[in-house]
Amino acid sequence: MSRFFIGLLIILILSGCAQQQKFTYQGEKGGTLIIATFDEPSNLSPVYPSFTGLSPVVKLLFAPLHKTGPDGKVMPCLANSWEYSEDMKTITYYLDRNAKWSDGTPLTAKDVVATFEALKDPANQYPLIGRLRFIKSAKVVGEHAVQFEFRRIYADELLNSNLYPLPAGKIKGIKNLKFMDYTRKPDITSGPYILNEWNPGKYIELIANENYIYGRPPIDRIVFWFPASYDELLDELKQKHVDIVLDVPPDRVEKLDGYNVKVEPGQSYVFVGWNNKKFKKALRQAFSMAIDKKSIIKDVLKGYGQEAYGPITPGHWAYEPEVKNIAYAYSPKKAKDLIASQGYRDRNRDRFFDGLRVEIIADKNDPVKSATADLVAKQLRKAGVRAVVRKLDTPAFISRLLKKDFDAFILGWNVEKEFSPSPIWNSRGVYNFVGYKNTDIDMLIERGILTLDRRESKK
Repeated sequence: MSRFFIGLLIILILSGCAQQQKFTYQGEKGGTLIIATFDEPSNLSPVYPSFTGLSPVVKLLFAPLHKTGPDGKVMPCLANSWEYSEDMKTITYYLDRNAKWSDGTPLTAKDVVATFEALKDPANQYPLIGRLRFIKSAKVVGEHAVQFEFRRIYADELLNSNLYPLPAGKIKGIKNLKFMDYTRKPDITSGPYILNEWNPGKYIELIANENYIYGRPPIDRIVFWFPASYDELLDELKQKHVDIVLDVPPDRVEKLDGYNVKVEPGQSYVFVGWNNKKFKKALRQAFSMAIDKKSIIKDVLKGYGQEAYGPITPGHWAYEPEVKNIAYAYSPKKAKDLIASQGYRDRNRDRFFDGLRVEIIADKNDPVKSATADLVAKQLRKAGVRAVVRKLDTPAFISRLLKKDFDAFILGWNVEKEFSPSPIWNSRGVYNFVGYKNTDIDMLIERGILTLDRRESKK
């Protein structure tokens, strides 16, 4: 087995909290693992994940109360057990007495409660605060026991109460966690590694945590390197200066001939977001009909993908295959006819509808989404829409999304096991950038969240 593949397995194991006994590793120990990625996190706190989820760096620095294993089952981590009350309105977590912070101090129920209270405080701008809306309180019921009380009974109580604790002594009394030094460079953590150095734009260096709950990890040092370009990355890889490359763009896979490339099914989707305030429903439908998803899969993803028909990925418990029967089929002619039915004309015969222009914004640091934007614009132009692409650096792209300053955008989301469309598709969702509003959908989302039976929730 190649060094490249061994490194990947180690990362998956170390961030897994998969066992209730001390971590054991049958193989070489020590040394340094170099991981190349273009996805540099903006901070190192589990409180402020990126749009695509928690960075692998953060997952190595912090441990949660429990984890979801490869088989989809919930496994202990910082908490070695938990129990529901008879009325299902409380969960009591029992922390492992061996749980410590990296400085050797005990990790206790006070840390969990302090973290929950910080997340609930609007001043801290926790982006996933919607997950906590049905949790009434968290209280200490013993040095190593914390109890969550819920306002109502629902299926995701266990998942929603799963926190990545922060040290109470670090966060108590802080008015806004987002701007504290600890959020960017945490000096006390609970995961298998601790932060040694962060050189922005270049690398993040982690070293083994001697006080990790499952024992000292086998690798002494892990470096996440952020190359300036793919050419630089390939050069370093050829010289064997890199052990792992994360999230290789599909069009670069063929250049890795001779390397062990692991391809796994993803739980994410990429979509085009239309600004609902700028374009009425009929136009948004026409734009969607003009997009050839098969072409995107072939030309951008090089076959490493499949058509999406909604915000739930195949293989997820909530996925419904029949939804593809109501999706808009690719038809440039129907798209043109629908646009024309809205009163648009091509009076100067330049093959574009007069007064209809769409600017698509994309993150220039994401090659897949940038290439998708180019192809979508090309397809829209075939349907008579004057479409252009503006590629922005990540901060500018996010700023435009938050301000809803766009015609259209290309974005992607990860789909977690605890699936709640609320942050993205609820009328008041924090990530509802397109401005989608539908009170019936809001009601159905809420009903699905509060349904204990997964089969009913899926409906």
